Amino acid sequence: HGVVTGRRHDSVRPMTMGDLPTILALDRDAFGADRGFFLRRRWELYPELAWVLERKTRLAGFVLGRRGPQWAAAGPWVVLPGEPHPEYLLGSLASEANGLPLMMGVLASNHAAVGLLHSLGLDERPSPPWRMLLGRDSAVGLSDRLYAIGTAAKG
Repeated sequence: HGVVTGRRHDSVRPMTMGDLPTILALDRDAFGADRGFFLRRRWELYPELAWVLERKTRLAGFVLGRRGPQWAAAGPWVVLPGEPHPEYLLGSLASEANGLPLMMGVLASNHAAVGLLHSLGLDERPSPPWRMLLGRDSAVGLSDRLYAIGTAAKG
């Protein structure tokens, strides 16, 4: 699959500083809380793993990544409703991961994300991490626009 091998798409480009206000607003709306510090820091540390998806004249999604010694991780990965190809963002990130195994935290509540990743041939780990929310009936981080969280500790 293109995502597994890493393929860039015409509608995806590297994230720039000018994109940050829109990215922060998209994330706040999708996640339900302000993660501005975390997103800026992720972009500053790994700009080569930060991509935006454009449709006409607007941003339809973004993905940020990070790299470890033997792996790369995708997330946060946010896509607007109705976007037909959220996997384009993942493919562009994978293209910069240089063949490293790609990991991400995907919430089981996002059936579209889980189905997409299964269709791409990606597998689930048998023991997912715990995630805790403060407060009764909290919906923070449970949006169907949130295809991958950043980390369990930061959403």
